[in-house]
Amino acid sequence: RAKADQALQEGLTEIREKAFQRLLASAGALDEATSRGQVLDTLADRAAGEAPRVAVLVVQGTRVCGWRFVGFPNIRDAPSVDLAVDESGLIGRAIREGRACSGPVGPGAPAGSLPAFAASAEPRATQAVPVRVGGRVTAVVYADEAAQASERLPASWASAIQILARHAGHCLEVLTALRVSQFADSGQLTLTEPPPVAAAERQPVSERQPVDDTEDAARRYARLLLSEIKLYNETAVTAGREQKDLFERLRPEIERARGLYEARVSPSLRARNLYFEQELVRTLADGDPNLLGG
Repeated sequence: RAKADQALQEGLTEIREKAFQRLLASAGALDEATSRGQVLDTLADRAAGEAPRVAVLVVQGTRVCGWRFVGFPNIRDAPSVDLAVDESGLIGRAIREGRACSGPVGPGAPAGSLPAFAASAEPRATQAVPVRVGGRVTAVVYADEAAQASERLPASWASAIQILARHAGHCLEVLTALRVSQFADSGQLTLTEPPPVAAAERQPVSERQPVDDTEDAARRYARLLLSEIKLYNETAVTAGREQKDLFERLRPEIERARGLYEARVSPSLRARNLYFEQELVRTLADGDPNLLGG
């Protein structure tokens, strides 16, 4: 009995060590990504090492759109998965609550608990984890375990998905900060860093106030707000330009940005200059106001 217990403990130790090394390698791969797309692709690939079915979806205003699917043979075109957040079940709950949410899939699962792409004839444990950037949910990782008990990974798979999603969010924050830094170095953007540093890190860069209430600061702030929308909603921006309905497609993000702009730029300066509207056309619509739609 003692030898059996020892063998079991050694086996568990080996499993834990392998899981740790796998997570360490995944974190390194995420750190090496140099663009938002690479971060999301790496997140999908590495999450697929922890669970057999993985989907990474991006949040586009009130909708969630497919980015990458692993283990879903029926999905050949990820962007074709386009769902209303309120109708995406567990995924929508993770977006609204900003935390990892879990639930069953398969026979007996509540109706509407998951979108159609995650349907399964066998019972599985599922999880949806938000990817947060600057306090906002910009993407979601959906994962579930193998249908067959003999193929299932250790129960720690769910925790591993959460760790990967959180690290991906940190990587995206770093990339955003680097982009803003490049703006600042080129003289296109000047922002203050509100003390203490810890508080600043909790704020998206777009929510930090311009240095002063000047025309240059207001113009740069409007440019940053609209650039962030473009950065985190690439799929929606491309589709909106093609369909000429950018404003309606991105209404929640645009209105949020407008509110931030109006809260930090004086009414007198806003009355004299339409910098937000100008950047809306220049940055999102590529200079063509017709692409914004009615």
